[in-house]
Amino acid sequence: MVRSLKREISSRIKEHQRDAGVLIKYADENDQKQLEELGFVIPSSITGLNEVATIALEAIIKAKDRKLTNEQLHQAYEKIAKEQGEEVVNYTEFNIKCRPLFNSQKLVRKKGKDPKTSRDDMISLNGGISEKK
Repeated sequence: MVRSLKREISSRIKEHQRDAGVLIKYADENDQKQLEELGFVIPSSITGLNEVATIALEAIIKAKDRKLTNEQLHQAYEKIAKEQGEEVVNYTEFNIKCRPLFNSQKLVRKKGKDPKTSRDDMISLNGGISEKK
């Protein structure tokens, strides 16, 4: 009887942790601050991006209509990285390092005409950017 109660309680706790994880994952910066004030710990994997992904996100935000082909995004990344004195990674590593942007749904990919290459895939910002007053 005691073991079954422990199992049930443990199961409930795990469900609540998953729910909180999803809530934290989709929270913006203001919501994350409020969650931190409530005592939630925000993992760095949620809030932080690697340097390549950060530069790529910056590039897509600056782009006209906030969309570029994957090739154009890589070229914009290279330009910004060089200006900032960062080490530039090749196209393949760039795509690997940008996966967190797609996994977190900050960016959306629409497959291009050629299924054998990702260079003409259209990459766009998911949603919009609110202008700060």
